[in-house]
Amino acid sequence: MACSASASISVLNLCRSLSATAFCAAGRALISSTSRFKCGNFSQAPSPSTIGMSRDLKRRDRTPVITIRQIKENRAVGLDDYHAVIEATVQRTRPVILTALAAVLAFIPLTHSVFWGSMAYTLIGGTAAGTVLILFFLPALYALWFRIKSPAEHAREHKAASFGINFSFARSYATLPRAGS
Repeated sequence: MACSASASISVLNLCRSLSATAFCAAGRALISSTSRFKCGNFSQAPSPSTIGMSRDLKRRDRTPVITIRQIKENRAVGLDDYHAVIEATVQRTRPVILTALAAVLAFIPLTHSVFWGSMAYTLIGGTAAGTVLILFFLPALYALWFRIKSPAEHAREHKAASFGINFSFARSYATLPRAGS
């Protein structure tokens, strides 16, 4: 319990703004809540695959924090928000893939075991799925959470604002029934 509390405090220290803290805390709560599996009977020991799933979820706890820190460092260097997210994702791709590949290759010998085989397959699948989520879902979720728009969207909004035209009004006007029809 003390280790989990200190990890939560370190996550909160890394995230300075209130919105970033909420983003990190939501991810931490999701990982913590899904990694504590209960058996139907408390005298029963959890299966190896349940143990593997629990360990895999806890191992994925630090990578999003490092990615968010990298996004902040890229913004501090002078990149706009959109390019900071993309660059942080590109910079973190190699370490994430290499770590996942090392874990998957380490679990392959365990797949032949009768007892530990289910845990090995669970860890291999969880590592592969977690890597895909970290590389694709995390940056997209970060961009949605902080409402980061691409430069093309900014240009489109600026162009519409400079003309002073409300396109939604024009669309609704065009769909009105005509008097002579």
